Amino acid sequence: MQLQATNSLVFEHYSYAVQEKKLTLFTKTFNIYDPLGNLVLIVKLKPFTLKTHIYVYAANTQEEFLYIKGNNIFNFLGSFDVYTSTNQDRIGVFKRELGYSWTIKDKNGAKIGVSLKDEGIRRPRFHRTLGLEFAIYANKTKICSYKFLNTIFRPVAAKLTMDFSRDYPDSFDKKLCVSAAILICLVEGNYYTRL
Repeated sequence: MQLQATNSLVFEHYSYAVQEKKLTLFTKTFNIYDPLGNLVLIVKLKPFTLKTHIYVYAANTQEEFLYIKGNNIFNFLGSFDVYTSTNQDRIGVFKRELGYSWTIKDKNGAKIGVSLKDEGIRRPRFHRTLGLEFAIYANKTKICSYKFLNTIFRPVAAKLTMDFSRDYPDSFDKKLCVSAAILICLVEGNYYTRL
C-alpha cells in the first residue's frame, strides 16, 4: 500500500486514540486507533540516542508513514521536525515554549499562525495531575483538541484522545495533528507524571 492510500485509511475519521504500550524493552511504543478500535498507526522511538527519533508506521503494512526528528538533547524546550517518510520532505516544525505551549511552523520554518496550548493551565495543581488538555488554534479558532489521562492513574498504559472534527473543511494537515498527539504523549506526558 502506498502512502497516499495509507493517508486515506488513517484520516477517514475525525477522532483517534493514542495508547502507550507498557512493558516494552529499551524504547517507548505507542499505538494509534480509530474510533472503531482498529489499530491504524504504530509509533516507535529509536533507542539509545541523545536526540529524539520517532518513526510512525502504518499498522497494516509496517510501511513508514512519518518521521519526527528532535533537534535538541533535552526535549523540554526543544524543537521537532516532521517529515513524510516517502520522500523525506519536511512538512512542519514544533517548538516547545515556556508557559506550556508550542509554536507550529511550516516546512520553511515560518510560523503559520497556529499554536498548541495547554487548556488546563489555570486549573489547580492537583487537578492537573488527573490529565492534560491541549488544543491547536488557528486565528483564535480551535481546530483540534487533545485529552491525555495521566499515567499516575493509568498504571498499565497512558491514553490520549484527539479530535479534529472542528476543522471543517480540512484546513490543517492531519499529519501534523497526529504529530502533535505523539509529542504531547512523549514530552508533556513524561513531565506531568512527575507532578
